[in-house]
Amino acid sequence: LSSQDGSEDKSNFVVPSGVGQARLLTEIYSRTKFDPRYIFYVEAHGTGTPVGDPIEANCLGRFFNRSSLDPPLLIGSVKSNLGHTEGAAGVASLIKVAMCMYHRTIPPSMQFTSLNPKIEAQRYNIHVVQHCVPFPPHNIGEP
Repeated sequence: LSSQDGSEDKSNFVVPSGVGQARLLTEIYSRTKFDPRYIFYVEAHGTGTPVGDPIEANCLGRFFNRSSLDPPLLIGSVKSNLGHTEGAAGVASLIKVAMCMYHRTIPPSMQFTSLNPKIEAQRYNIHVVQHCVPFPPHNIGEP
């Protein structure tokens, strides 16, 4: 889970900050010492907006830096399953991820039809989950 915004600049509440999100991801992974290469799924904010989704997805793509030789970074959002729950959106995402971990399966992003053309999915090897995907097996050394 990552913040929808992550920046100190709150002058435009509805537009996320790619710089702020990148800074937040860098701080999270440096503090936890968790290797981002082991991340295979990101529960995104994913509101389906023409401006916010490309900022978020491309920021995630740059941060996780998957090449075409790597397994793709899978992305989903609980909003496609429940709608935007406003103030409960973060908790809904957390519950979804907990259930994914429990069942070791990622559910599809419902009603997904096409990717915003401003999202550089091929460049960053990111894929929106469109069918149930089982968790990969643990690798040696992986948490």
